[in-house]
Amino acid sequence: DAEKEKFLLDELYRAEVIDKVTVDESEIKEIFNHWFDRAHFRHIVVKDRERADSLLGAINSSADFGDLAERFSLDQASRFRGGDPGREFSYNELPVDMAKLVFSLQKDQIGGPVKTDMGWHILKLMETRKLEARDYESVRPAIEANLRRRKQQERRTAHLEQIEEESKIVFEPQTLALWRERFQQIADTSSMPKDRLPAVPVANLSQQDKDRVIYTFGSDYKVGLVEFCEALEA
Repeated sequence: DAEKEKFLLDELYRAEVIDKVTVDESEIKEIFNHWFDRAHFRHIVVKDRERADSLLGAINSSADFGDLAERFSLDQASRFRGGDPGREFSYNELPVDMAKLVFSLQKDQIGGPVKTDMGWHILKLMETRKLEARDYESVRPAIEANLRRRKQQERRTAHLEQIEEESKIVFEPQTLALWRERFQQIADTSSMPKDRLPAVPVANLSQQDKDRVIYTFGSDYKVGLVEFCEALEA
């Protein structure tokens, strides 16, 4: 019993994350093409696409990249250096879409917007360099392991976001207001402390009130006012 919850969570992680991540040879070779490349870039990170498009338009109209980074970027580590993270990055350190964009740019070229977990990025490539290359087979295991870990993390994030979306509780404001009104009526006529009052006994509700939905859980699970009150009283 003590290990049951952990076991079930491990099984869920295996079924929803590990077992659903695959790595094919073409993906490994694509990363190998940049495995020995390093890129140094500046970026501006903002919360939404609309702001990113607006800043990109300003940059294309000759606004200063560094000034915009200092004023608007969410990345506190780079904003006061004109958007410069202060180091270079390898292809496998970056989110896939961001890596593809960075390593497709020419020096001083602007790219984006591209989305990552941080937000929407506008990029400016400063320089690239190439390390001494090794043969494909010698680095293939490291590339595959790195790619698998990254895809598992991305899958885990996506799965958690899906659970959160499907688990949202949306209250019906009119029913919630009714519940508060009925509760206040009891509070006004009772000598009991508020923290000991019954959470609107079902007897205080009309049949029309009992048929009301107080919130929807997920996409279609509806909870009635009666069920809600009974759960609170329990």
